[in-house]
Amino acid sequence: MTDDQPSIIESDWIDTDAPVEGQLVQVRARDQNGFYIVPFPVEFRDDGWFNPETGEELDCFIAGWKPFDRPR
Repeated sequence: MTDDQPSIIESDWIDTDAPVEGQLVQVRARDQNGFYIVPFPVEFRDDGWFNPETGEELDCFIAGWKPFDRPR
């Protein structure tokens, strides 16, 4: 891991409850390549995880989420 990559602490991620419908969140995903943090905010709606800019549903397993903090 390099200095510019934040460490992933398991307890930081919510994996037992879904966020509020329409909420923008940061997600930790898993696919055939392993775990990673999706590099853009994700919207939870219609029981799915979507890119709010493109409207496309994410094609990966969401292993956890946390509230999205906008850059300052």
